[in-house]
Amino acid sequence: DEVLVSYGHLDVPGGQGVRVPGQMQRCVLATIGGLAGEPEDVGCRPTLLQPIGMLGDISGAPLNLSRFALPVIDRFAASVPVFAVVGTDMDSGASTTTADTIRSLTRAGLRVAAAKITGPGGGADYWQMLDAGAVAVRDFGDCGLPSTFGASIEALRRMFNSLLFDLERSSPDAIVIELSAGVCRREADAVLVAPWFAQNVDRMLIDASDAVSLHRCIGTSREQGLRVAAVAGSIGNDMSAMDDATGKNGLRVLSQRELQDPSVLTPLFFS
Repeated sequence: DEVLVSYGHLDVPGGQGVRVPGQMQRCVLATIGGLAGEPEDVGCRPTLLQPIGMLGDISGAPLNLSRFALPVIDRFAASVPVFAVVGTDMDSGASTTTADTIRSLTRAGLRVAAAKITGPGGGADYWQMLDAGAVAVRDFGDCGLPSTFGASIEALRRMFNSLLFDLERSSPDAIVIELSAGVCRREADAVLVAPWFAQNVDRMLIDASDAVSLHRCIGTSREQGLRVAAVAGSIGNDMSAMDDATGKNGLRVLSQRELQDPSVLTPLFFS
């Protein structure tokens, strides 16, 4: 089979991490979304790819995602409420929580735009946001990044500003953004503590899978002046963790049914 993929960086502890190779040698398919690279873990058995060429334009020049990126916006202040869904790890369920949040706000009668701003590239989250009712969806791929792993804080800042600026062109009433791959990642953690993130984000919804990562995320968020509206995710399956979250931090842990209910979510975001 012949496939079209993008070289990119990916860091997955205990999984298949890859780096952009220095030459077109045999590489591996790192994600189902089409990210490929040189494997860091030679002991794994991924799908192997043999590059046969690079996609080029009519003049023969190789194409790069950055060639199709949105205009760079150096500074930006959102004029509509921005709500962030922050996943504490890759398996907490942040993508589902983001889609449920979009669906709930849309049911409340709001025009919602959405963006995924960290993680590896792929179409699944993008289409899930559209299916949930978002009037416009963007991600870091629209800024020329196949993955945010290894991106500098300046590149992340410009990407963040460019995405918000472009989403506001759709005249939304609110913007929902997702930080995936967990705040334990260097890039997502850097965004969470960046002043430009706190200046634009009105409320946060933390998607957690365990009490330890939840406490860490809450502590970091409050240190930056970020307001946490509620907690969701697979932590809702652990009663002791839920009691811990509500008792120590005074936050409501939302079930998926509550998350999809506009009468529950909207007051938490707009109070």
